[in-house]
Formats: sequence, structure tokens, C-alpha cells
Amino acid sequence: MEPIDCRLTLFLADQNYTRFYEDTRLGWSEYALKGLEVHVVPGYLLSIMYPPNVEVLAEKLKVCINRVEEVRGNL
Repeated sequence: MEPIDCRLTLFLADQNYTRFYEDTRLGWSEYALKGLEVHVVPGYLLSIMYPPNVEVLAEKLKVCINRVEEVRGNL
């Protein structure tokens, strides 16, 4: 995969296996030429998709979507 000229958003589980790696962004930083925004969600990798953790994920995702909609509205 080639790097792309944009900013990427990464959602990470706080109890994820990333704690065993030096690069907690799992290598995604090298693909996002305009930066990487990281949001940490409580739980493990799959448990972030189920209550109660999915509510936290949904709120963080909503903030990201609203930000994009604001930028697009100002163009």
C-alpha cells in the first residue's frame, strides 16, 4: 500500500494487543501523509463493537463525522 495525501483516523481499543508493540499506531502513521488522529476506546479489539463500549466508539465517530461535515460546508 502506498502512502496517501490525507489525514487518517484510527480507533484503538485501550486493552488492545498494541501494548506489546513499539508502534502503538500499528504502522498506520507511515500511510497518512497529513497525520494520524488516534481515538482510544475502552475494551478489547472486538469488544469495542458491543455495549457498553460501542457507545463510546459511536460518540467519538460522531465527532469525527461532524468535523468533516463542517469542513465540507465551509468549502
